[in-house]
Amino acid sequence: MSQANGLAQRQYQTGDYTSAISTWKSARVRESMPQLDYYEGRLYLDELANMYSEAWALIEMGDPAAGKKAYQFAAEELAQTYSSRDEFLRNRSDDLSDRNIFFQIYSGYLTQGFLNNPQSRLMRTLQEVEPVPLPIVKIDKTFPAAFKNSTLEQTAFRVVALPVIEPLTSIGRLFNGKGTCTASLVAPAIAITNAHCVTEKIDKNSETDWVPRRGMDPKKMLVSFNHALYAPDMVNVIGFETHNSTDWDGSVENDWAILFLDRHPVGRGHLGWLADTSASFPNQLETRIMIAGHSSDLNKGDYITMDYGCSAFRSDLILYYQCETAPGSSGAPILLVDGKFRHYYLVGLHNLGFREIVRQSGGIHISSFVHALKRAVEGANATN
Repeated sequence: MSQANGLAQRQYQTGDYTSAISTWKSARVRESMPQLDYYEGRLYLDELANMYSEAWALIEMGDPAAGKKAYQFAAEELAQTYSSRDEFLRNRSDDLSDRNIFFQIYSGYLTQGFLNNPQSRLMRTLQEVEPVPLPIVKIDKTFPAAFKNSTLEQTAFRVVALPVIEPLTSIGRLFNGKGTCTASLVAPAIAITNAHCVTEKIDKNSETDWVPRRGMDPKKMLVSFNHALYAPDMVNVIGFETHNSTDWDGSVENDWAILFLDRHPVGRGHLGWLADTSASFPNQLETRIMIAGHSSDLNKGDYITMDYGCSAFRSDLILYYQCETAPGSSGAPILLVDGKFRHYYLVGLHNLGFREIVRQSGGIHISSFVHALKRAVEGANATN
């Protein structure tokens, strides 16, 4: 299977999506739950990853409807996996050794050593914290009325998307010691998220989130990057930068933070971004976008949820859209789904919570932070 995966990846990278999909499909030797066997379990995980690769390749081919169906099929397979795992544990809960083997196969912890190392214990502790709530603000009254009945929205969909291929493998889950957000790689060992994810209120009694905040301790932060269901690659945050050193003034347009990591996660690239942002997201023009983040309303945010094709509108530095986000998705990257810069170029950050009453949420355009991002990347390159 490894040879087939390598061939499919090469076909995909050269833009031969049809051949890549065919190769991934041919590599499948089973589509049913394996028995309790380490190597069969490993093979099953690889095949599940292939299913998610096929789904994204269909989107790259320009067939989002087929991609949606493929993602849904893969999600059903994933749900069956966990349902079978739970049934197995109920039936054999007295056999501790079998339970440990089972978790190694189906939870992605493929060596017992990983389960016992200090970083893994920290990860399990961090997973008990709650996602950071998304701030909610009033929608701009200048927002075009036609947007609420957008025809673009009819093609949008929302799916669970295991990260197995770029750009989703550049997206991670930020643990700040008190809650969770989303962060994405934008350069080697550099990621970006929301300022409200790495700061805390100065006035603890304030009822609103949009107040001045001070920076939190980066030593208590890490970013977890998943690949399918295998053990995550966890990277420590060694520092971060906001518009005001490490503090935040509470404004929507300054709700960004650049994270400096102790290393780049293994085997991953990063999202692109444009220093000249004028062509990436035209002002006052309806555009289709995608947002992928660890929304807590599905699977408690353990997997990436992707909103694809929802309509968006830019009003200078602020973006409004109809993607249905939830706490935990703060800091998720906003990417285009059409045009030259689609899928792989960051055009904004998600930061405003979805409001059911108006079915809108929002974010900030990259022009809010692109100059700081450029300085950070140039500074990192100069020291390496």
